[in-house]
Amino acid sequence: MAKRSEKQEGKELTDKEVLFSISRKIGNVLEKESPRSNFRCNLQDLPTIIEYLLLEIKSLKNEKKHLEILLEEKGY
Repeated sequence: MAKRSEKQEGKELTDKEVLFSISRKIGNVLEKESPRSNFRCNLQDLPTIIEYLLLEIKSLKNEKKHLEILLEEKGY
């Protein structure tokens, strides 16, 4: 099976499209692992959870960049 990139028909996917794709993939796993009643409840929260995680990743990348600049200034 070929690995899909975050491009579709030669265009970059928007953050919303990527978020939906990730939500759908996680939802498929939850559907297989969870009872049906829990699945519906959990799936509703996925976009919010994923959006939060994406923001946290972005924040950590910015913090890493800041720390690298500080280390460079100190000569490390």
